[in-house]
Formats: sequence, structure tokens, C-alpha cells
Amino acid sequence: MIKDAEPNILSADGPLRQTLGLIGDLWSPQVIYLLSFGTKRYNEFQKKIPGISNKTLTQTLRSLELHGLVHRKVYAVVPPKVEYSLSNLGKKFVAPIKILVAWSETHSQELAEAAKQYQERSELKNLSLEEKSKK
Repeated sequence: MIKDAEPNILSADGPLRQTLGLIGDLWSPQVIYLLSFGTKRYNEFQKKIPGISNKTLTQTLRSLELHGLVHRKVYAVVPPKVEYSLSNLGKKFVAPIKILVAWSETHSQELAEAAKQYQERSELKNLSLEEKSKK
């Protein structure tokens, strides 16, 4: 029996890497998630996404706009008014982001416990190594 070849989605120019290159950072999924609730202005992102710098927010919005996930609308008023919304393509990406959000909410305790256990094992290992080096 001949097994079907797996699609090479892991190649450097494959669809998985391209997609992760677009949204595989810390901030892009958060921006897309926030926009899933409606159009936002720049300062709303700053208020709702703790820890994001002005530079990083600007770069993230530009990248998402460049790749067609976010639409930027500039109003010709003084002071300038700019609004961001999801494009049709960006709206199609909301479902996977919400699945990720749900998974993280469901498993956050398990992740924290695993990290705690790892840290404890590392500390025990380091103590053991220190004791051996003292002998």
C-alpha cells in the first residue's frame, strides 16, 4: 500500500510559515481579537492591550494592513482621525484566534502548573549539581 505524501506545509515558502509570519508574534493576534469587536482608534489599542509600545503597535498595525488583514481609514479632519477595522480577510481569521483564546483560557492553569513543576525540577537539579561541586 502506498501512503499519500504529506503536503509540505512546513517548507520555507509554505502556507503555514507564511501565516505564522503574519501573526506569529505576541501582538498581532491581540490586535485582531480586539478588532473582532468592532472598529478601533489607535488610542483604544493602547488602553486595551497592556504593555504594547507606540512603536510596536504602529508596526503591528502596518504589517496587518500590508498583508490585507486590517483596513485603515483616515478622515480629513483636524485633528487627524484614523480608524482601524478588520478587512474581509481579517474577519476570516477571527475564528482561529477565538479558538486560541478559548484554548488558552481552558488550559492556563495547566500551563502555569507545568511551568511551576519545571522550575522546581530545575532548582532541584541545580542544588544537586552545587552539592556535587562542593565535594
